[in-house]
Amino acid sequence: MPNDHVLDPSRPAGDPDWPLAPKPLAQVHDAALDGWAHFGFGVHTGLGPGNAFTGYDREQHRYKSDYVRPAPYALRVDATLGLRNGPRPLVLRADPIDRPRPVNVNDIRDLLRPRPPDIISPEPGHPLLPDDLVAFEWTVTGEAGFRDAATVGRIVSPPSLAYLTLPGTGTYTLRLRVVFAGGRYGERSVVFVLRDFLIVSIGDSSASGEGNPDFAGDPTYAGRQFCGSTTVSKVLEPLLEPWPVMANDPIWVEPLAHRSAISGPTLAALSLQQQAHANTLFGPHGGFFTLDNITYLTFARSGEDR
Repeated sequence: MPNDHVLDPSRPAGDPDWPLAPKPLAQVHDAALDGWAHFGFGVHTGLGPGNAFTGYDREQHRYKSDYVRPAPYALRVDATLGLRNGPRPLVLRADPIDRPRPVNVNDIRDLLRPRPPDIISPEPGHPLLPDDLVAFEWTVTGEAGFRDAATVGRIVSPPSLAYLTLPGTGTYTLRLRVVFAGGRYGERSVVFVLRDFLIVSIGDSSASGEGNPDFAGDPTYAGRQFCGSTTVSKVLEPLLEPWPVMANDPIWVEPLAHRSAISGPTLAALSLQQQAHANTLFGPHGGFFTLDNITYLTFARSGEDR
């Protein structure tokens, strides 16, 4: 049996055609490749403005249990920053877009005259993978022997993203290993503490977001004229209710309470969430981090009859 092959364990032991599988290559750390292992991370949350607020069940008129008490937390990891640190190839464009359109004979002669190609950077977008990059290996470890891992190969799109699970708040170590052909790899690790803060909002129209629906309505032409005259609308509203007539009704996270995900308190909670993730979403370079998750609940109601 060749020394560089082993028996494939996926076949039964008595199979006479038991095939040989290549031995896994021994991985060797190459510090020159550590620049590919820059990454960002954050907790996947249901808090977001407008239609992005997925923590609330509009049909059941209640918050989803996995939003109020995440178990486990979903940790989103992204290796895009490491890819951007690597060299990106230049693109040759034979016909520059800034060449003037011909309007006379001389311009046509200039257009036909051979010109060297312009060298430009590629269009913005997902960075190109190096030809010899094989996979991204993510590992997160925590207290009491907790460990979760994910390996994403280059055939997955996008290969730089993955999700890991965290059983609860506490201290964790997150490591990314970028594996290249031949078993060489670069890696980077960070230590972070996951915390969860509960914020509750109560109140009436101002707190619920009255006047700030998630998607604004559109009154009819007559409805807009009615809204445009404050005096007329104040006098006629009791007689012509429901006015103004809407071509498209506004949309609320909770229509029974006119509760909006872009109300003032909700946007304040969202701002805290975005600030908490800022340090981790833009490329940790090693060290210690605090990752805060904001669990926001609003029970504000607009109007006494709602």
